[in-house]
Amino acid sequence: MSDGTRGIPVFTTVPKLVAALGREQPWVALPLRNVRVIMGGAGVDRVVVDPGEEPGTWRWGASDLEDLERRLR
Repeated sequence: MSDGTRGIPVFTTVPKLVAALGREQPWVALPLRNVRVIMGGAGVDRVVVDPGEEPGTWRWGASDLEDLERRLR
């Protein structure tokens, strides 16, 4: 986060995720209780619901997805 804390972005809808991070952003649907478990293990400070794009946010592109798919095979 811009204030130095660690946050995990949580989106309430796919359109909101796409608006903030782009069409190629990989995602997974999880119950919020699972997100809280992940936060604790990763040292994340807070859940950020439907965040907007911060300046300098990196976005996945089609070639990034192709590279990921190749590595996962």
